[in-house]
Amino acid sequence: MLVDIRLRDEENDMQLIGDDVSQAVAKAEMASSGRWWTLAAVCTGVFMLLLDLTIVNVALPEIERAFRASLSDLQWVISAYA
Repeated sequence: MLVDIRLRDEENDMQLIGDDVSQAVAKAEMASSGRWWTLAAVCTGVFMLLLDLTIVNVALPEIERAFRASLSDLQWVISAYA
């Protein structure tokens, strides 16, 4: 009888531990999913920044001609976009 009660207690404890582990795994999976979305957003932002800077650098000769800009003015343009 005493052994049977101890076995049932251990089974209940194991069930509780199993439930805690499954909840922890579910929370970790949700956090991992959020991290991937954050990484995707940061990568997209960095890509857009680099694309914008590339476009400005390609357009610098035309900006110089159109506005008769000096080298100092062009440096200000690049600094404004960086």
